Amino acid sequence: MDEHARLRRRTSSQHHRHSDHQDPFRGKRGGGSPLVVSRGDSTLRGHFAIELGQIQTVFKDAGRPVDGVVFAPAFLEAGRVTVNDIHALKDSAGHLTPVVDTEFALDATFGYTEKNLLDWVSARLGSGTGVVSIAATAERPPFEALDQLSALSGGDVAAVNASTWPDLETVARASLEAITLGKNLLFRTGPSFIASLIGQGSNAPLTEHDLQGQRKGFGLTVVGSHTALTTTQVEAAAARNDLAVIEFDVAAFLHERLPGAYGAELGERVALSLGRRDTLLVTSRSTEVIHGNKKESLALSKRISDTLAQLVHDLPVDLPLSSVIAKGGITSHDIAAHGLDLREAVVIGQLATGKISVLRLGATSPRAGMLYVIFPGNVGDDQSLSAAIALFHKTRTLASTCQGAGHHDR
Repeated sequence: MDEHARLRRRTSSQHHRHSDHQDPFRGKRGGGSPLVVSRGDSTLRGHFAIELGQIQTVFKDAGRPVDGVVFAPAFLEAGRVTVNDIHALKDSAGHLTPVVDTEFALDATFGYTEKNLLDWVSARLGSGTGVVSIAATAERPPFEALDQLSALSGGDVAAVNASTWPDLETVARASLEAITLGKNLLFRTGPSFIASLIGQGSNAPLTEHDLQGQRKGFGLTVVGSHTALTTTQVEAAAARNDLAVIEFDVAAFLHERLPGAYGAELGERVALSLGRRDTLLVTSRSTEVIHGNKKESLALSKRISDTLAQLVHDLPVDLPLSSVIAKGGITSHDIAAHGLDLREAVVIGQLATGKISVLRLGATSPRAGMLYVIFPGNVGDDQSLSAAIALFHKTRTLASTCQGAGHHDR
């Protein structure tokens, strides 16, 4: 038995024994103590310090102070890797561009200038938090990572270098071993590490046959993301699909005479459009919108996102709506939580492996059975949004054809 297999076997048995103890974080269904993961943006945007701080407070209040944070921002499916403590974007030719040199580092709210990941962490958590680098590779035994994780204390952060799946799996195994040995670890990661942590493999992207059973009606796509890639994707989608395109004019929104008036008017236009065809609602792409400081920019983004969510929430419940695609991190969260009152759903798969998730809304939702797509703003190629919209349209067409044929046979 090799070292990796021995570690996996030992980790499994010890984790079983560990979860027999009473624990304030004990899972209600599985009976075990769950792992807590703060899933962040792999381009280093997000409320890094605030989210970790809030979760650590909950742990401390429950009598389980956090020993260390495993920080693994790699998003391998989207070409986001960390090498020599530098988080970078990897293109199809294998060329690496440090994320600090891309548009993502210029974000009005979450912008940054630190190239080294350890410096990035220290700038957000302060010099009082220890930061160590884990250079995990498939060739190196997981015990090296285990030694580093076992030494964490007082909320120290372990920044993970990873450019391959075996890299992530090495740290995942070491993390599970450290937990069974008594370390209380919190995870802040990109999407990829979660799959390694729970031993989940990848499945093929969904096809129109996998999406059968859609509700009747047309599809709504809401775009809030402003990345250059998103803008290119929107242009391609509008050009290649039979869509009604409605613009959320940010300038007009900012100058509305009565609070909520612009959103309500826009909602009526969207509802009318959805009664006839697939509809794309997109925030204005103009670069002339004035951004203030970080606080002002975040407040504006929140106002826009709240309005988009309210617009979706106020669409007539009896309006035939088969699917909603939400483009952008904040947009997809707010539409799910507030626009659709999403409390439970089944993840049926992804449109692109590891990148674009498709959920079927649960019975507690007013639109139970509807498909909801979480489409991050910075993933895919120029045609990804267009392909997603076309796939849902094809699925509805296929379903209509089958139903029509069945009716004719009777």
